[in-house]
Amino acid sequence: MKKSQFNNHNGFTLIETIFVLSVFMMISFCVPVLIKGLETIDEHLVPTKSYEWNLFTFQFRNEFKGSKEIEYGTESISFIKENKEVMYEKYGHSLRRRIDRKGHEIVLQDVRNVNISPLGNGVQVTVTFTDNQILSSTFYTYSSMGGEGGNGQ
Repeated sequence: MKKSQFNNHNGFTLIETIFVLSVFMMISFCVPVLIKGLETIDEHLVPTKSYEWNLFTFQFRNEFKGSKEIEYGTESISFIKENKEVMYEKYGHSLRRRIDRKGHEIVLQDVRNVNISPLGNGVQVTVTFTDNQILSSTFYTYSSMGGEGGNGQ
């Protein structure tokens, strides 16, 4: 007669139980290390405020150099560059860039206040961020002088 599979009364032995428990413990000890590693990777993927500011100043300097028909607002500036209207304006808690009044490119985030002050042949942009950090740069058009862009910081 054939023995049924369900009539097998052999269970886990102590050795098997210890082995399964040790594998479970090794896996559970690795989980916090993996979570910490993922948090570290996530922190390095978010650009710092100085990186974001440097990128903004580089882009603004290159666009503002040689621009014409500059119009200033309290929290915005628009100018003509290569027959296109370029506009930088505060939008919510960010500073955005638009071309010909179209698009929505965020260039700075977590912005509390933007102050754009006209200078003789340029502009000073001062930004206050939500963490009360204040950064400022001066940019020149050089349309009549013939030099290189703004100072960047």
